[in-house]
Amino acid sequence: MNGDEPEEVSNINCIIDVPLDFEPEHRGLGYLYFSNMKKYKHNIAQYLADTNEEDTYQDLLKRSVRTALELKRRNITRDDIVMICSYNHKNSCIPFIASTFLRVLVASLDPTLSLMDTTHLMNEVKPKIIFVVPEALKLIETSLNETGVDAEIVVFGNSDLYAEFSDFLQPDEKEDNFIPESAIMLKNCGMDVNAVELTYASLYWISAVLSLSVSILCGGGRVVCRYSNSKMTWFLIEKYKRWAR
Repeated sequence: MNGDEPEEVSNINCIIDVPLDFEPEHRGLGYLYFSNMKKYKHNIAQYLADTNEEDTYQDLLKRSVRTALELKRRNITRDDIVMICSYNHKNSCIPFIASTFLRVLVASLDPTLSLMDTTHLMNEVKPKIIFVVPEALKLIETSLNETGVDAEIVVFGNSDLYAEFSDFLQPDEKEDNFIPESAIMLKNCGMDVNAVELTYASLYWISAVLSLSVSILCGGGRVVCRYSNSKMTWFLIEKYKRWAR
């Protein structure tokens, strides 16, 4: 130590690398979703505020498996991209979960995006299939026409021109033996099993993906609703807080 250096250094901020009690789930996020949805099958996965329904993990899993099998029948592979353009409703998360079962990438759009933004993202992603709410159908049709992207459209609702999402929910003889494909992803979370979340974000936002993932991995419930406003928020907090323990 030379004469210009202090003999003792104090008040130093440092980062200490502490080993975590953590082990990756080698079979992948889809498998993790699948196993936890089976584990918490009797728990409420979704409180559907708009219709006052409750959706268990058992029912959510059944619809997700059937959708995964239908995607496979439509030759959706790991080289393809599934797109979702939807506000929050009972089945809006199903194509996302089903795609993780198959290791297929998902890209989401928000129905309120402008035509310019939607067209740009459509051209960047070039999906093979798009699940869309009727209110955003014109937006998606115009974007596909402007980009020249060849994608199948599936409508969350009734349609005379396109496949309806209800077609993906038909019983399948293979569903009882279904096992997700493997990949390397992460596991574990710190949320209470009995927790109930309220989120308005669609799957276009990463916060919605994280909320969905944490809920599934911990067996918690999500309050699902289409629109947000201040009065409704306080009403929903008061209504559903009794389920959180």
